[in-house]
Amino acid sequence: LYVEPEAARGSSYDEVWRVASCCMATGVATTLTYPLDVLRTRWTVIGGLVDTTVFALLENIRRTEGLSSLFRGLAPALYSIIPWVAVQQYTLDWTRQAAVTQGGFSGLEAPLLIAIGAFSGIIAQTLIHPLEVVRRRMQLGSTGDSVTVAESVVPNQTWPALRHIVRNEGISSLYAGLTAHL
Repeated sequence: LYVEPEAARGSSYDEVWRVASCCMATGVATTLTYPLDVLRTRWTVIGGLVDTTVFALLENIRRTEGLSSLFRGLAPALYSIIPWVAVQQYTLDWTRQAAVTQGGFSGLEAPLLIAIGAFSGIIAQTLIHPLEVVRRRMQLGSTGDSVTVAESVVPNQTWPALRHIVRNEGISSLYAGLTAHL
């Protein structure tokens, strides 16, 4: 366990280092668990339509699309999760600092921390949600023998997929499901 010197606490270097390390850790964790997220998305879409198991779904994906399809949509996931962490952490720090300096709080009150955390999450999720939509659409991919919604099939690259969704469904579709996410 590393304990940093008291002099470094609260400096801008400290904040940048903390945000950067959170972003790196989140990127690694997202990459390692991403195939499970793809399986969950596919299972959600076909779960009620086809009687299957997770292992049968995995075998179908392997046979019809290849195991690399378990990483389809990873780029927008990383494009969204890393900025999400940065925005959330920055908003959290900024809001807590404002509450302490201007609101007279100590910064450690539980209700205050909960409210600040919720506010930070809402800001970050609202800014990043369009990439979440792209990621989910890319995860569906060409689902082989399973049933998909026609407009779910998007190009296999982040920015062309984003353009495809906006062109075919409008900008508002990039915020579909935002309230449920919040």
